[in-house]
Amino acid sequence: EWIRTENVLNRVLRNNVVAEEEYQSSRDGGYYLQTMSPVQDDKGRFSAVLVTSKDISERHQFEDRMKTWAMQDELTGLLNRRGFLFFAEQQQSVAKRLGRKLLLLFMDMDNLKTINDTLGHELGDAAIQEMAQVMNETFRRADILARIGGDEFAVLAFETTTGYAETLQSRLLQTVLTHNARKDRKYNVSMSVGAVIWDPASAETIEDVLTIADKLMYEQKMQKKKKK
Repeated sequence: EWIRTENVLNRVLRNNVVAEEEYQSSRDGGYYLQTMSPVQDDKGRFSAVLVTSKDISERHQFEDRMKTWAMQDELTGLLNRRGFLFFAEQQQSVAKRLGRKLLLLFMDMDNLKTINDTLGHELGDAAIQEMAQVMNETFRRADILARIGGDEFAVLAFETTTGYAETLQSRLLQTVLTHNARKDRKYNVSMSVGAVIWDPASAETIEDVLTIADKLMYEQKMQKKKKK
């Protein structure tokens, strides 16, 4: 399983340099660092190339975890803002190519500060995790779900039918009601939602759509406060 290409060997011998190559073993799936070093005979002539291999699988696993952590919210397991923007921009490119509309929901949890202040941050974290659970139960596996801030969440989905935004929000409300109906609860989960449909003919970026949805969400939150 050594990586022995003619170009690498020639470079080692011609330039008197050490060459390193990483490869994945087809035998055990591990990752190895292969080093090729020129060897001189007693007359100073290059007579061979010494090849050594070091198992670097643990380093690769660590790097993979770092890549995951860079785009994943640790508390909920959802994507974080960086991960959301990365995958949402990819989805936007696909939608533009296919001429498909996208639906973005921006959600802000209601009363999280009250939960933290009266019940403690441990239950506040539990409420955030429950919000993620509600999202996982409501939306499709193909939808892009993220926690993009402390109490802010976002969903990006292909719009499939007319009225789909209303359908999704109704489904989300039903899931929330089911959770809040459980016995022995110390708090209820609720959120304000801003929904925006992105048209493939639009020049708006995902960041632009997030900003618009954020404003709509804020308007809904203010309306709730006025009704109290």
